[in-house]
Amino acid sequence: MFVEDLDLVHRNDIEFDVFDYHCLDLLGERFGAFTVVHQTIDTTGAAYSLRCSCGVSLLQSIENLHEQRLWRCEFCERNAEFALQKALRRSLKKLRVGRVRILGILRGAIQRCHNPDCDAYGNYGARGIEVCEEWRQDPYSFYLWSLGNGYEDHLTLDRRDNYSGYEPTNCRWITNAENQRNRRVHQDRRGGTPA
Repeated sequence: MFVEDLDLVHRNDIEFDVFDYHCLDLLGERFGAFTVVHQTIDTTGAAYSLRCSCGVSLLQSIENLHEQRLWRCEFCERNAEFALQKALRRSLKKLRVGRVRILGILRGAIQRCHNPDCDAYGNYGARGIEVCEEWRQDPYSFYLWSLGNGYEDHLTLDRRDNYSGYEPTNCRWITNAENQRNRRVHQDRRGGTPA
Protein backbone atom coordinates (compact mmCIF):
# COMPACT_ATOMS: atom_id res chain seq x y z
CA MET A 1 0.00 0.00 0.00
CA PHE A 2 1.22 3.55 -0.71
CA VAL A 3 2.41 5.88 1.99
CA GLU A 4 -0.59 8.23 2.07
CA ASP A 5 0.13 10.47 5.01
CA LEU A 6 2.58 12.62 3.01
CA ASP A 7 1.72 14.40 -0.22
CA LEU A 8 4.90 16.37 -0.53
CA VAL A 9 8.26 15.94 1.16
CA HIS A 10 10.72 18.79 1.57
CA ARG A 11 14.40 17.84 1.79
CA ASN A 12 17.26 20.26 1.07
CA ASP A 13 14.81 22.75 -0.50
CA ILE A 14 13.88 20.16 -3.14
CA GLU A 15 10.23 19.41 -3.53
CA PHE A 16 9.08 16.05 -4.93
CA ASP A 17 5.94 13.97 -4.96
CA VAL A 18 6.18 10.81 -2.84
CA PHE A 19 3.96 8.88 -5.26
CA ASP A 20 6.44 9.47 -8.12
CA TYR A 21 8.83 7.13 -6.31
CA HIS A 22 6.29 4.38 -5.66
CA CYS A 23 7.06 4.29 -1.98
CA LEU A 24 5.41 1.24 -0.53
CA ASP A 25 4.80 0.67 3.14
CA LEU A 26 6.76 -2.55 3.58
CA LEU A 27 7.31 -2.50 7.35
CA GLY A 28 7.45 -6.07 8.65
CA GLU A 29 7.68 -7.61 5.15
CA ARG A 30 10.29 -10.32 4.59
CA PHE A 31 12.71 -10.47 1.67
CA GLY A 32 14.80 -13.62 1.91
CA ALA A 33 16.54 -13.49 5.29
CA PHE A 34 15.70 -9.78 5.73
CA THR A 35 12.80 -8.05 7.47
CA VAL A 36 11.95 -4.40 6.75
CA VAL A 37 12.27 -2.53 10.07
CA HIS A 38 12.23 1.12 8.93
CA GLN A 39 11.41 3.14 5.85
CA THR A 40 12.96 6.45 4.76
CA ILE A 41 12.19 8.68 1.80
CA ASP A 42 14.57 11.11 0.17
CA THR A 43 15.25 12.63 -3.25
CA THR A 44 16.47 9.30 -4.60
CA GLY A 45 13.27 7.56 -3.62
CA ALA A 46 12.40 5.09 -0.91
CA ALA A 47 15.03 3.30 1.08
CA TYR A 48 14.36 0.57 3.58
CA SER A 49 16.28 -0.34 6.68
CA LEU A 50 16.52 -4.13 6.78
CA ARG A 51 17.56 -6.52 9.51
CA CYS A 52 18.96 -9.91 8.55
CA SER A 53 18.03 -12.99 10.54
CA CYS A 54 21.63 -12.99 11.82
CA GLY A 55 21.16 -9.45 13.24
CA VAL A 56 23.05 -7.42 10.62
CA SER A 57 21.27 -4.21 9.50
CA LEU A 58 21.58 -2.42 6.17
CA LEU A 59 19.83 0.14 3.95
CA GLN A 60 18.47 -0.86 0.53
CA SER A 61 16.48 0.74 -2.30
CA ILE A 62 13.13 -0.60 -3.43
CA GLU A 63 14.69 -1.69 -6.74
CA ASN A 64 17.00 -4.12 -4.95
CA LEU A 65 14.09 -5.56 -3.01
CA HIS A 66 11.72 -6.02 -5.92
CA GLU A 67 14.36 -7.29 -8.34
CA GLN A 68 15.40 -9.88 -5.76
CA ARG A 69 19.02 -8.80 -5.76
CA LEU A 70 19.30 -9.27 -2.05
CA TRP A 71 18.41 -12.38 -0.08
CA ARG A 72 21.20 -12.62 2.51
CA CYS A 73 23.66 -10.21 4.06
CA GLU A 74 27.36 -10.44 3.23
CA PHE A 75 28.05 -12.16 6.54
CA CYS A 76 25.43 -14.85 5.86
CA GLU A 77 26.57 -15.09 2.24
CA ARG A 78 30.18 -15.69 3.34
CA ASN A 79 29.04 -18.27 5.89
CA ALA A 80 26.83 -19.99 3.31
CA GLU A 81 29.65 -19.91 0.75
CA PHE A 82 32.08 -21.28 3.33
CA ALA A 83 29.64 -24.09 4.23
CA LEU A 84 29.14 -24.86 0.53
CA GLN A 85 32.88 -24.93 -0.12
CA LYS A 86 33.39 -27.18 2.88
CA ALA A 87 30.67 -29.57 1.64
CA LEU A 88 32.17 -29.52 -1.87
CA ARG A 89 35.64 -30.30 -0.49
CA ARG A 90 34.21 -33.26 1.45
CA SER A 91 32.39 -34.51 -1.66
CA LEU A 92 35.45 -34.06 -3.87
CA LYS A 93 37.64 -35.84 -1.34
CA LYS A 94 35.19 -38.75 -1.30
CA LEU A 95 35.08 -38.75 -5.11
CA ARG A 96 38.88 -38.64 -5.28
CA VAL A 97 39.14 -41.61 -2.94
CA GLY A 98 36.56 -43.50 -5.00
CA ARG A 99 38.23 -42.47 -8.22
CA VAL A 100 41.63 -43.64 -7.01
CA ARG A 101 40.12 -47.00 -6.01
CA ILE A 102 38.21 -47.40 -9.30
CA LEU A 103 41.24 -46.57 -11.43
CA GLY A 104 43.40 -48.87 -9.27
CA ILE A 105 40.97 -51.72 -9.98
CA LEU A 106 41.22 -50.98 -13.71
CA ARG A 107 45.04 -50.90 -13.54
CA GLY A 108 44.99 -54.29 -11.80
CA ALA A 109 42.75 -55.75 -14.52
CA ILE A 110 45.01 -54.36 -17.25
CA GLN A 111 48.08 -55.84 -15.52
CA ARG A 112 46.47 -59.29 -15.15
CA CYS A 113 45.31 -59.33 -18.76
CA HIS A 114 48.11 -57.60 -20.68
CA ASN A 115 51.35 -57.93 -18.71
CA PRO A 116 53.00 -61.37 -19.08
CA ASP A 117 55.25 -60.51 -16.10
CA CYS A 118 52.24 -60.26 -13.78
CA ASP A 119 51.78 -63.27 -11.47
CA ALA A 120 48.07 -63.54 -12.34
CA TYR A 121 48.62 -63.32 -16.13
CA GLY A 122 48.24 -67.11 -16.50
CA ASN A 123 44.67 -66.98 -15.19
CA TYR A 124 43.69 -63.99 -17.34
CA GLY A 125 45.81 -62.82 -20.28
CA ALA A 126 47.14 -66.30 -21.13
CA ARG A 127 43.51 -67.50 -21.39
CA GLY A 128 42.62 -64.68 -23.81
CA ILE A 129 40.90 -62.46 -21.26
CA GLU A 130 41.41 -58.79 -22.20
CA VAL A 131 40.36 -55.35 -21.02
CA CYS A 132 38.39 -53.64 -23.80
CA GLU A 133 40.23 -51.07 -25.91
CA GLU A 134 37.97 -48.22 -24.76
CA TRP A 135 38.84 -48.70 -21.08
CA ARG A 136 42.54 -49.21 -21.77
CA GLN A 137 42.80 -46.06 -23.91
CA ASP A 138 40.48 -43.91 -21.77
CA PRO A 139 40.43 -44.86 -18.06
CA TYR A 140 38.00 -41.99 -17.43
CA SER A 141 35.37 -43.84 -19.50
CA PHE A 142 35.77 -46.79 -17.09
CA TYR A 143 35.39 -44.39 -14.17
CA LEU A 144 32.16 -42.94 -15.63
CA TRP A 145 30.88 -46.43 -16.47
CA SER A 146 31.55 -47.48 -12.87
CA LEU A 147 29.66 -44.54 -11.37
CA GLY A 148 26.73 -45.21 -13.69
CA ASN A 149 26.65 -48.94 -13.00
CA GLY A 150 26.37 -49.24 -9.24
CA TYR A 151 29.92 -48.66 -8.00
CA GLU A 152 30.23 -48.44 -4.22
CA ASP A 153 33.38 -48.62 -2.11
CA HIS A 154 32.56 -52.05 -0.67
CA LEU A 155 31.92 -53.72 -4.07
CA THR A 156 34.32 -55.53 -6.40
CA LEU A 157 34.47 -55.68 -10.18
CA ASP A 158 33.14 -58.93 -11.61
CA ARG A 159 32.85 -60.44 -15.08
CA ARG A 160 29.48 -62.12 -15.60
CA ASP A 161 31.04 -64.61 -18.01
CA ASN A 162 34.42 -65.73 -16.71
CA TYR A 163 35.48 -66.75 -20.21
CA SER A 164 34.97 -63.25 -21.65
CA GLY A 165 36.95 -60.07 -21.07
CA TYR A 166 36.49 -56.86 -19.12
CA GLU A 167 33.99 -54.83 -21.13
CA PRO A 168 30.86 -52.83 -20.26
CA THR A 169 28.42 -55.58 -21.25
CA ASN A 170 30.25 -58.29 -19.26
CA CYS A 171 31.17 -56.40 -16.07
CA ARG A 172 29.28 -55.46 -12.93
CA TRP A 173 29.94 -54.36 -9.36
CA ILE A 174 29.08 -57.04 -6.76
CA THR A 175 29.96 -57.95 -3.19
CA ASN A 176 33.02 -60.05 -2.47
CA ALA A 177 30.81 -62.97 -1.35
CA GLU A 178 28.95 -62.93 -4.69
CA ASN A 179 32.25 -62.71 -6.52
CA GLN A 180 33.55 -65.81 -4.74
CA ARG A 181 30.54 -67.80 -5.98
CA ASN A 182 31.24 -66.73 -9.56
CA ARG A 183 34.77 -68.16 -9.74
CA ARG A 184 35.81 -70.65 -12.45
CA VAL A 185 36.33 -73.42 -9.87
CA HIS A 186 32.68 -73.19 -8.77
CA GLN A 187 31.43 -72.98 -12.34
CA ASP A 188 33.43 -76.08 -13.31
CA ARG A 189 31.82 -78.06 -10.48
CA ARG A 190 28.39 -77.00 -11.68
CA GLY A 191 29.06 -78.41 -15.13
CA GLY A 192 30.91 -75.49 -16.80
CA THR A 193 33.82 -75.98 -19.12
CA PRO A 194 37.15 -76.32 -17.24
CA ALA A 195 39.89 -73.91 -18.18
